[in-house]
Amino acid sequence: MTALSSSKFACVWGVVGAIICLVLHGALPGAAQSPGRQITIIVPYSAGNNTPDIVARLIAQELQQRLGQPVIVENKPGASGNIGTQIAARAAPDGHTLLLASAAFAQNVSLFRNLPYDPVTDFAPIIQIAEVFIALAVNPKVPATSAPDFVNYLRARPGRLNYSSPGRGTPQHLSMELFKLAAGVDITHVPYSALGPAVQDLVGGHVDAMFLPIPVSVPLARESKIRLLGVATRSESEQQPQFPHCSNKALTASRSTSGMDCSRLREPLAQSLAAITGS
Repeated sequence: MTALSSSKFACVWGVVGAIICLVLHGALPGAAQSPGRQITIIVPYSAGNNTPDIVARLIAQELQQRLGQPVIVENKPGASGNIGTQIAARAAPDGHTLLLASAAFAQNVSLFRNLPYDPVTDFAPIIQIAEVFIALAVNPKVPATSAPDFVNYLRARPGRLNYSSPGRGTPQHLSMELFKLAAGVDITHVPYSALGPAVQDLVGGHVDAMFLPIPVSVPLARESKIRLLGVATRSESEQQPQFPHCSNKALTASRSTSGMDCSRLREPLAQSLAAITGS
């Protein structure tokens, strides 16, 4: 995808990060969790074949063993993560509700008016737990084998192809819209309510293309169910170096907030990550 690299083309949403946040709104400074009580990790996306859900369940299993108290995952999908995030924001600020936030947590502030939560004052970031790149994928019926091929194919067929996403305003949606602007092509958006159905229709040939997280896209590519045209990174991907890359500008930001004491969970989370990754 290096043929498309320029200052104009930057896959701003190329990184789908995951951060564990603690519900903060209304919490008193120094508030502590009660040992033995259940901890809930809210994932604002559907269960199954998606990165946040997979990561949350791995973390929950390890965290439960280290804390010696129940840790469960609740999936609350919808509205580009806003539904689950609102539920988390309204939970009791007692240290027993966590939110697994992804890139949409930061970008939704710019995409939606009157969000039912404040990402700065309602939550306290604890730890970044994952950084996952996304890749441009097509159904094998599309004859393109590289991003430049795909651009030429789209230019010869303006408006005739389509792409799927887990919904309007999601990183996958915004990545493709930025791709369209940079490449000067016309491809129709088909939004879905969750990642699973969007991927299923890509595999089935009902849609032609999609931006997908690497953990989801690579197994499908190895089975020849989809074809990967490039990973949205500025340089060769450490996660999947065998695939070409496109220019990428990853925007990551975090801001600490005072209030809830996160120290009790930060260390067990870090230990859980180390156990999962073997580092």
